[in-house]
Amino acid sequence: MKRKHLQKIVAFSAIMVSILLLLGAIAIPVTNVVFNNLELGTAADLLNSQSLVVSHLKSKYNGKLSLSISLSKHKLISSPNISQGTHNYYYKAKTGISVNGTCSEIATTLLIRSHGRDGRNSSYETFKTVMDVAIYNAYWTTDGTSGSVIDNLVTKSFFATGSSKRGNNDYVSIYNTLTKNIDDGYTTILSVISHSMHAVGYAYYTVTYKTKFLFITTSTTKEEKFVIVNDGWKDATDNLNNDQYSYYPESSFSYSEFVLTKVKI
Repeated sequence: MKRKHLQKIVAFSAIMVSILLLLGAIAIPVTNVVFNNLELGTAADLLNSQSLVVSHLKSKYNGKLSLSISLSKHKLISSPNISQGTHNYYYKAKTGISVNGTCSEIATTLLIRSHGRDGRNSSYETFKTVMDVAIYNAYWTTDGTSGSVIDNLVTKSFFATGSSKRGNNDYVSIYNTLTKNIDDGYTTILSVISHSMHAVGYAYYTVTYKTKFLFITTSTTKEEKFVIVNDGWKDATDNLNNDQYSYYPESSFSYSEFVLTKVKI
């Protein structure tokens, strides 16, 4: 009797272990992929095309069942992208002064030209004016330009081009303020850690997926937000050119160093 009883216990235990293993396999998908959540708060978070945005979201939600990613909202104010490198070279050719770390001056150049042409024939001429202002007022150093003085740079650069428009810095609710400005038809400057960019739009992506636990399946919908920017690294004037716009994740906006510079009319 004891041997038969022990055999029954062993058999029952084996069945229970098999069931638990089966349920575990169903409930917990195994993956060796590390999610790429970015959120560094630097220029390294930039995604250079919509296809890279989708790839990033696929990586972030890797392992989710029935994963679906779709662009649900997209608003853009058309603006060319311009290169720091070529504009720095132009400035040296005109003045003899070598400059680098000019992302804030490039973003200011694009902001001024986006808010109404200033009579200069090209972005190179506008950049020279902005750079002159930055150097004269000591806003620019060899380490670049602090986000805290970009509003002053914008104001004095507008004045140098004959405009009474002014810059104004925001440090809180940056994403909401940025999108409201875009909705109102105005671009801004977004300064993250170590880089400034011309913010020209925003995009929302809807992410849906299913999660299965035991025999219960639940559906989840999330919204991922991005800022559309001219990153200031490439010359591109064709709206169909992938170098025209890059995408910065709103999930990186938790950093206190971020600054938004908008224009006061």
